[in-house]
Amino acid sequence: MKKERYSNFELLRILCMCLIILFHFVWHSNYEAPDLSKTKYFLAFINMFGELGVNCFILITGYFCINSRFKLEKIIKLLSQVLFYSILVYIVYGFVDITPSSWYYILFPNTFSVWWFTSTYILIYLLSPYINKIINNSSEAENTRLLLLLLFLYCFLPTIFGFFINDTEKFPYYNRLIWLIIIYILGAYIRKYNLNLFSNLEKSIKHFVFLLC
Repeated sequence: MKKERYSNFELLRILCMCLIILFHFVWHSNYEAPDLSKTKYFLAFINMFGELGVNCFILITGYFCINSRFKLEKIIKLLSQVLFYSILVYIVYGFVDITPSSWYYILFPNTFSVWWFTSTYILIYLLSPYINKIINNSSEAENTRLLLLLLFLYCFLPTIFGFFINDTEKFPYYNRLIWLIIIYILGAYIRKYNLNLFSNLEKSIKHFVFLLC
C-alpha cells in the first residue's frame, strides 16, 4: 500500500531547514552589530529561527510518532548517516588537524555535543514508546494538566526569570533533552485530540507568532 504523503508537513520541514541554516549562517559569522542598532535587533530576531526550526521538527515528530510503531532500523539508519557525514567532514575539512584523540569524536559523533540534535532526537525516539504509553493511557484532563505543568516549569518560569540573567538555560532542572521531550508531548497532544490549530490562515499566523515569542 502506498504511503500517504503530507505535503503541508513536508513544506514545514523545508521551511524549518531554511530557518536553521539561516540561523547558523548568522551565528557562525561572528558579526558584532552596534548596540541598539536596527542590525542588532534584526540579528537577534534571526537567532530565534534556530530554536523555532528545532522545536518544529520535534513537534512534527511527536505529531506522527504518537500513532506509529517503534522501528529499530530507523535508529540504525540515522546513526549510520551521522557516522558517514562525521567521517566525511573530518576528511574534507579537518584531515590535517586530526589527532589520535579526535577519532573519538569522529567515530562516536553522537556521544558528544557537537552533534547534539541528532543525539537528542535519537534519545527521544528511544523513549517515545514509553511516552506514548503514558499519553495513550491517560485521560485528556490528565494529559492537559501534565502539559500545562511542564510548560509552566520549563517555559514560563525560565522565560520570566531568564530576563534577570539574560539566559534561560542556567536553571538547575532545565536542559535541551527535557525541553524537546515536552515539545514531543505537545505534538502528540495536538494529534491525539485533533486540535485544529492551523485550520486557516488567521489561526496559523497567530500560533506562528506565539511560537516566535
